Amino acid sequence: MFAIAFDLVVADAVQHHPRGATAAYTDIGVTLKKYSFDRVQGSVT
Repeated sequence: MFAIAFDLVVADAVQHHPRGATAAYTDIGVTLKKYSFDRVQGSVT
């Protein structure tokens, strides 16, 4: 099993992604899904 943990700086995502922060997270999820990753939202402890 592999995991990738990431977080975006919302202000930067809003500034640089044409559709905003929510769409940026969605786009990342779609890309990772192509490589058989499942998106799980939560905190890394």
